[in-house]
Amino acid sequence: MCRALSILMLALLASRPAFGLDVTSCDTTVPAGETGNLVADTSCTGAFVGVELSPGATLALNGHALSGNPGGGALVRCLDGGPCTILGPGSILGTDGDPAACVELAGGRGRLVMEQGLVHGCGTGIDGGSSDGKGRLIVTDVSVSANGRGVRARSLRARNLVVAVNATEGINVGSLRAEGGVSVTGNGGVGISANAVRGFGVGVSLNGTSGIFGNRIKVRDLTAVANVDCGVRTVRASLLDSSLTGNGGLGVGGDVCTVRKPRVRNSTCGKSVVLGGVIGATWGVCTND
Repeated sequence: MCRALSILMLALLASRPAFGLDVTSCDTTVPAGETGNLVADTSCTGAFVGVELSPGATLALNGHALSGNPGGGALVRCLDGGPCTILGPGSILGTDGDPAACVELAGGRGRLVMEQGLVHGCGTGIDGGSSDGKGRLIVTDVSVSANGRGVRARSLRARNLVVAVNATEGINVGSLRAEGGVSVTGNGGVGISANAVRGFGVGVSLNGTSGIFGNRIKVRDLTAVANVDCGVRTVRASLLDSSLTGNGGLGVGGDVCTVRKPRVRNSTCGKSVVLGGVIGATWGVCTND
């Protein structure tokens, strides 16, 4: 009986949530496996670093804003490849000269998860390293706006992600897996630059060059409207239940611009363009071809 009671008590203790660490200022490191709870709006201007997350650590924003421009770089940095997690709701805001990154995966390797937040006003909004590196991002219910660059990493899995009005590119990744609600709008350069894009529920509009630029895409429910260059400019494209209209690709209004003939099913597009082919050649898959 006593042994059974002891086992039950141990099980109950193991199931209890870990006590968090109150984060009351910048220059704070959350230890491995623990949760740092931001307890108030906090400015990192004048600090060396913002908040650093050890492997397995979590930062809970609790509805507050972490802001400023720490001298050492990012407002939130995930150390040693993580994994680490940022939980909202809450905001991470660059001010006073724009820090290098709002959120950074140090060394461009490992995994970072972010849910429910606003990332605004930094050199790079969420920096997971270069598209040919080792950084992985999983982002849900996040807005990344008015940064120099929006999001970069080797891989990005996104749901309900808004990337808007960043000065240059919106998203630059090796691969993007879209799970609905991915909106990339009004960025100064390309909307999405990726070797591979797959999934559903993607909108790319009013970007300074192409909506999507890269190698291959396979997307259901893509909307690409009024991008300065092509709505889609890729080697291969497979589009289902999609609409690509009013884009300015190659100065001739190209909406779907590909090297190989695209698969366009149950979709609307104004004009297609054969990249690398005879000038003026189309694929015969859009309304005005």
